[in-house]
Parts: sequence; C-alpha cells; structure tokens
Amino acid sequence: LMAIADQEMRYRRLVELNTIEQSYNVMKTGVVQQARIQSKELDPRCETTVPRVHACVYDPLTAELKRLPVDFKAALKEHDDVYNLYQLSQH
Repeated sequence: LMAIADQEMRYRRLVELNTIEQSYNVMKTGVVQQARIQSKELDPRCETTVPRVHACVYDPLTAELKRLPVDFKAALKEHDDVYNLYQLSQH
C-alpha cells in the first residue's frame, strides 16, 4: 500500500483488500459451508453451489459497483482445513 503515492488511491486499494479478505471470511463460516454442501447434494451435476459469495465495492462518487477479482477455488485448495468443515454425505 505504501507504494501507492496518491492517498486517495491508497485508501481505495485498502478498501478493496479489506473487502476481499471479508469475502474469504464469509466463505469460512459454517453456515455458508453447510448451505453450499446441501446445494451440491441437491444437484450433484450443478457446477456452482449456493450461496454464491462476491467481493464488490461501491464508489458513491461515480455510482460504480466494482466486482473484485477473487479466486475462491484457489483459496479453497490452499486452505482446505479451514474451508472444508463439512463433507458431502456418501450415498
């Protein structure tokens, strides 16, 4: 962050980084993990599970909603012990 000279741009980047981190924290919660497992069990052919988590920031000056690049699949693989509190039931 200190490499960003403009204070406003540094603040904006800090907001983005915080939003990304908080989206990871939402994915870590047991209630979200359980819901995702249940949605996968309901339709094993479906490639996406619900709820879906998105990291977005809103700029009130420009009225722009910016979707931030978050690779949840990579995070899930890297931190398997945190993100896999529940397992799919074996049928």
